[in-house]
Amino acid sequence: MRAARKLDDDDDDDDLPPPAGTTIETLRHKWETPELAAEVRGILSEIDAPPIDDQVLFEFQKTLHRGRMFNVDGRGRIVLTCRCILESQGNENAFAEPFVSAVLSTACSEEFAGCSLELIEAFDEIDLVKIWDQMKYFPQL
Repeated sequence: MRAARKLDDDDDDDDLPPPAGTTIETLRHKWETPELAAEVRGILSEIDAPPIDDQVLFEFQKTLHRGRMFNVDGRGRIVLTCRCILESQGNENAFAEPFVSAVLSTACSEEFAGCSLELIEAFDEIDLVKIWDQMKYFPQL
């Protein structure tokens, strides 16, 4: 059985303990579920993507969850992101964070809707790892 934690739901900002027996699930985020993890792994299996780490799994689960919340094709966004990274020349080593979330937020924007093949081809000209390495030398803002 999953552990539970107390929830202060008394809206009066006095930091009194919550009523006895008040609990919530300890899932860190609503999208961190075994069902969404299995769905992500199924999508990646269908496109023969390499194994992913927990950070990429987290981003893809979040993409599916938010897609359902806002009636957006989360599966399509995951596939497009994978294709932009994995099918472009020189970006095979970029199938990890922070590259996945950067491509998700950029390539899957409304601005590029309907440009799938052209977008994937454009990533041949973008060396994600090199850009990341160069950014490390910029001062923090």
